[in-house]
Amino acid sequence: MEYIRPDVGYRQMERVFPSTFLELLAQDTDRVAKKTAFRPEVLTGFVLTGLQPMISRARIRKASGGCKIPGDIIPCQSVTLEFYTADVTYDEVRTLYA
Repeated sequence: MEYIRPDVGYRQMERVFPSTFLELLAQDTDRVAKKTAFRPEVLTGFVLTGLQPMISRARIRKASGGCKIPGDIIPCQSVTLEFYTADVTYDEVRTLYA
């Protein structure tokens, strides 16, 4: 499970044991993160500390898999940028793309 502590400011990772409250929390925050603009570690921090999360202007989703062609599978990666604002600047897009 990933989380952010307010005094540290960057993502930290903690292993959770099966069938515990923390595992349920990790599953729920992952589920909510997929349907909202919040990252899972931000939601975990909100639940554990009560600090109001901020919505980021953009979200980057990376996926890797395989592209099937007759007789072979070629490894391929993809990146999806989701913007949660109407006023995206060219510099923002270039920064995220880099």
